[in-house]
Amino acid sequence: MLETELTRRNAFSLACFALLHAIPGGPESVYAENPRVSPGDVARIRANFGLDRPLPLQYALWLERVVLHGDFGVSYTTGAPVSAMIAERLPATLELMGSALVMDPAGIEQVGIPLDDFINGGPREIAW
Repeated sequence: MLETELTRRNAFSLACFALLHAIPGGPESVYAENPRVSPGDVARIRANFGLDRPLPLQYALWLERVVLHGDFGVSYTTGAPVSAMIAERLPATLELMGSALVMDPAGIEQVGIPLDDFINGGPREIAW
């Protein structure tokens, strides 16, 4: 069960990392489209974000920052820490989730059943 969960989490983290790099033109394209930014500036930006390193090394460093330090890096567009952006929006997200659960008490099954499956090692047969 633990191996399956670790495999699932590794696949999820790899998918998240891949999505970050799936942006057309790469993350630095935000800067490259600005006519006042020279190619040398774009190269410095790539080096600053570590985008000039091989992808496996980027993934390992990204995973280390996220898992060990809780550091999600900085936004490519605003330059603000992503953790601060998440923390800023978290109360409204939790409020929305809470109100949805109050409006639909049966919706708790969407959380409870997968949680039960996770705790007990998978879905069980229901005997009627």
